[in-house]
Amino acid sequence: MGALIHGFEIIWKHDLPEMQAVGVYAKHKKTGLELYHILNDDEENLFAYSFMTASANSTGVAHILEHSVLCGSKNYPLKDPFVLLSRQSVKTFLNALTFPDKTVYPASSVVEADYFNLLQVYGDAVFFPLIEEWTFKQEGWRFEFDANNKLCLQGVVLNEMRGNYADFDSLMYDYARASVTQNSIYMYDSGGEPSTIPSLSYEQFRGFHKKYYHPCNCKLFLYGNIPTEKQMQVLHERFLSCFEPAEPPESIPPIPHMGEPVFLSRYTPASEGMDMDRCGLVETWLLPESDTAENLMDAFLLEEVLLGHDGSPLSKALLHSDFGTDLYVYNGCQADLKNILFFIGITGAEKGREREFKNFLHKTLQGFIEKGIDKKDIDSALNSIEFANREIRRGSGPFSLTLMQRSLRGWIHGKGPESSLRYIPAFEKLKAAIKTNPQYVERLIDKFLLQNKHSAMLSVFPDEDFSATLDAKLQKIAEAYEKTLTKEMRIKLQKEQEILLERQKEVDSEEKLALIPHLKKSDLPVPRPAIEETMQFFGEVPAIIHELPTNDIAYLQLAIPVDNFSMEEALYLPLYANALTGIDTHTLSWHEVSSELAYLTGNFSVSCVNAGDLNVQELPLLQNQTKLLREEVVGRSWLLIRAKMLPELIKPAVDFIFQYLKTAAFSDRKRLKDLLVQQKNDMDSAPAHSGHLLMLFKTTSLLSPVKAIDELFSGAAQIRFLRKLHASCAEQDFPESEAEKLKSIHAKILNSGMLVLLCGTAENLKVFAEALPPHLSGLKKPAPGKNLHVEVKTNFFAKQQLTLFPSALQVGFTAVSFPHFSLSDKQGVEAVFASWLSAGPLWERIRIIGGAYGAFTAPEPIESIFSCATYRDPDPLHSVSQIIESIESCATEKFDAPTMERLITGAYSTTVTPQSPTQKSQTAFVRFLNGMSEAVRLRNIQNLLNTQGSDMNRCAELLLAQKSCIEGAALGSDTQLRHTEEAARFFAKMQCEQPI
Repeated sequence: MGALIHGFEIIWKHDLPEMQAVGVYAKHKKTGLELYHILNDDEENLFAYSFMTASANSTGVAHILEHSVLCGSKNYPLKDPFVLLSRQSVKTFLNALTFPDKTVYPASSVVEADYFNLLQVYGDAVFFPLIEEWTFKQEGWRFEFDANNKLCLQGVVLNEMRGNYADFDSLMYDYARASVTQNSIYMYDSGGEPSTIPSLSYEQFRGFHKKYYHPCNCKLFLYGNIPTEKQMQVLHERFLSCFEPAEPPESIPPIPHMGEPVFLSRYTPASEGMDMDRCGLVETWLLPESDTAENLMDAFLLEEVLLGHDGSPLSKALLHSDFGTDLYVYNGCQADLKNILFFIGITGAEKGREREFKNFLHKTLQGFIEKGIDKKDIDSALNSIEFANREIRRGSGPFSLTLMQRSLRGWIHGKGPESSLRYIPAFEKLKAAIKTNPQYVERLIDKFLLQNKHSAMLSVFPDEDFSATLDAKLQKIAEAYEKTLTKEMRIKLQKEQEILLERQKEVDSEEKLALIPHLKKSDLPVPRPAIEETMQFFGEVPAIIHELPTNDIAYLQLAIPVDNFSMEEALYLPLYANALTGIDTHTLSWHEVSSELAYLTGNFSVSCVNAGDLNVQELPLLQNQTKLLREEVVGRSWLLIRAKMLPELIKPAVDFIFQYLKTAAFSDRKRLKDLLVQQKNDMDSAPAHSGHLLMLFKTTSLLSPVKAIDELFSGAAQIRFLRKLHASCAEQDFPESEAEKLKSIHAKILNSGMLVLLCGTAENLKVFAEALPPHLSGLKKPAPGKNLHVEVKTNFFAKQQLTLFPSALQVGFTAVSFPHFSLSDKQGVEAVFASWLSAGPLWERIRIIGGAYGAFTAPEPIESIFSCATYRDPDPLHSVSQIIESIESCATEKFDAPTMERLITGAYSTTVTPQSPTQKSQTAFVRFLNGMSEAVRLRNIQNLLNTQGSDMNRCAELLLAQKSCIEGAALGSDTQLRHTEEAARFFAKMQCEQPI
């Protein structure tokens, strides 16, 4: 050990060649905080304060604390510093995450000064939070008198988890996890079980922070190019020097071994359309610990070989069996607990067949061992893992978040930060082991599954009364407490409720707001530059070319117009798209097709998308040529066929894809029935986890033909279509007449022309240029025709209507949409307005006071629509009025210069957030399809930077001028939708639809 650096001693430094980085591992000598930095050239720096948080019950204490530490701290004693950061930082990621055994606080930025602002505010929040009692009541739970003066339970986390407990798939996973982790912390719900949350006291809540949030229990993950020493200095001076040494909490003990397999049964909420006579069956195994990359690679290999796609050996066997109608959505491994879990299950199973299913499952696995796994299935699995390791990816945040999650798997349990991090060296070892041991996979099946007695077979039964029973439990808790109230206690509780409301409505002073640092406009980085793109023609087919550093992965996209279809045909398109990912041909079975696509591509997907029209006439890609016209590509509906491939597989993959498209038969009616059930099950669960999107599809569909087509593809209209189609073949294979419709759609697709998108390195593009011409010769450019847009205009039109969707959900969702035509010349301004409205009035009225888990804006300038929506909302109809009143308040709000600078900085963050090469390619392609040029994008950014306070008022005024034209929708229980008077006054009429 050398000299201390700002109180830290360097434990080691390692080269990480696969990441082009150095790994620096250090420990703060006085406090014990451990730091690991992946130091490289990436300007997008990320930090993550991580704490092992072992909850010994289901009160949700770790989850409530995760919410609460961000509600004010010693040096930032504001009402909600987190929200202020979200609306005045150029962050590229900002969040907090609760896992079953840890709580993590990550954030990232591409601007060093902004990064240190985030690091210091987050550090103050986790180490010195105020966590006052009002925060606990707001974020966790409280007793509250409702509008009828009746006592009820309220709280943000409580409502979030009530929503979680309305989701069949989510609860089935929780029960499966608990089935093999009995007598450990993993048997509990770290998020909180709704009827258990009210047993958590404020004293226990504060005690949990004291126990787990000392630096001795902190693992700080860093990533990026800011020098480690510079960050150490800030950490030591701002936080660590204030602490005395302490003993870390006990490490999480091993999960007790189960001597024999067990059978268990549980009940979950039934979604609308679910068959009450059927259940879910899942067998879960406890595998080795997740603390080494080698263990993880073995589990990932087993998952990919057995269950990687529908044509994988075990997936195929399950789908061909008569035990269920669909595969369990979480089949495979879960690696974020102390041990890896492995799930194999089905849904739509006949009740009482759990032992028969287990016997079938084990006999099938034994057959794989005896007959051997086909080498091509193993090669496909290895290709899939190699894709995951090689591809430059970015999801909802930077790839460094994935590296953080990998590192913490071992680090949080006492291993070094690299033990579970370095996937690529472990993968190379795995490939070498398979090469020297041809029975490697079969031995994994035997060891991890067949010889592993630590397993549980779980039967999960849908219960129509589940949500009502849980609501009754919560009501009973409130009623029991209300009976204990004396008159004085009741008055005291009412007073506390008033005080909390006053606290929630408080406005932070300018002096407090100034405590949260932010960048000035002059400090903002320049926007991301546009990528270079060219167009070339293969015969008549246009191809957009994006040469980018993709780490030698090639991307192909075929865009086929579908707006020349009728509305009836459009409803079939999502099912058609799903079927096209793996259906039979004239010579191959569907599982042979699925296996070949899995071997040749890293992913093969088909989806339906819609584009609008910004009315920008000069699009650079269309200049200096006359082969492709603007109206042939802009503002249309598309079927997108996407594939990605390794360089050596480009030609065979292209050959197979085009041959497959030409010969797809859609004649395997059992396969079509299975796909219909899968699609229906996915959509049946949508109200529980994506109700806000369904409500937005509904409201916007009445204001725009493009959004009406979205409703056909993805909204309530699609749910009802799938249920009706399923009902027609519930006791038989997919009807021949319906299969003929899919064949007809396919024939029409093949004659609709196409637009091609190619992305990759120069060498990748050269191979594409050689592989594509034989397949594109004879094909056409996108065929003209927007019949679908014309037809939807006659079926979807403005109604100024509030649409109600009853459901069995415990918490609801709301959307309100305004037509918004007058800011087309100042696009960019409404991005600032939307950011402020989301993180300001909507957050305060609906999230903080109302107790909803989320409230946000959804501006769509291309369609001239401005929407607001709520998520897991205990009072969706009240939120309708709160949305409109929030916008009304903005019309007279005073926005001074400091406030505007903060808001502009926050809204500007989306223009500098880095993208992966494929994201850059896809973004440019989508802009082209919507008729947006780079000049317009830069103009919008300049409008954003020039936004004035008067522009904010003007946005509100323009929306309010359309108040008589708004569309609203609410999804909730009968109780939540019963009192409509407050919301109905904003609409010309109201309609209650059938439950979804």
